[in-house]
Amino acid sequence: MKLQIIILVLFAICTPLQSKNKITVGLKAGCVYHSLSLSRIDMGVNNEDYPKQLKSPGIVFEFLMEKDISDQISLISNISYYKYNSNLRIYQVYEELEHYNFQMEYIRFPFLVKFHTRRFINPYFLAGINIGYLLKAQCGLFRNWKIIDITKELHRLDGSIDLGFGIPIECWKFKILYEIRYQIGIRENYYHKIDLGSNRTFLFIVGIQFN
Repeated sequence: MKLQIIILVLFAICTPLQSKNKITVGLKAGCVYHSLSLSRIDMGVNNEDYPKQLKSPGIVFEFLMEKDISDQISLISNISYYKYNSNLRIYQVYEELEHYNFQMEYIRFPFLVKFHTRRFINPYFLAGINIGYLLKAQCGLFRNWKIIDITKELHRLDGSIDLGFGIPIECWKFKILYEIRYQIGIRENYYHKIDLGSNRTFLFIVGIQFN
């Protein structure tokens, strides 16, 4: 797995370097609103007795690399760190059967195409794929106050389709970026008796990009 991570990192770094055009770099940080679509929970409860989605907040940090290939199109390679924290309570009637706390950390490599409008406030649109690698996953069981490392029980590699919208504000020798992205997961995870389904993530990001 370590070799796979090295290959992904090198690919993410080298992709922008294959062009003669100027490469710009930047840093981003923001909030993540993460949800898992719970396909099935095999605990002898009715389908109506558990939530259909597990929603959770999180954080994201990104290192940005961008190259222009025309006046209106750019290619972007990011190296991103994500951390999610989710709580799941399962009830039958009014009795709480289980209470889980999931904490997951990912390193992700978005490969995006950026479309510039070059009009008014110069908004841009993003579309592409996102390859993720699970660094660490823990499950806290509130009934007996145990924290279990479940990293090896989940898929380590993950993928998503990314769509986004942003507005840059020009400031001297850099830009301030305000960005919203939506990620649609394409791979499901299964832990114990809980089918965690696929990821759905909203990102609200603020960044700085050097000209």
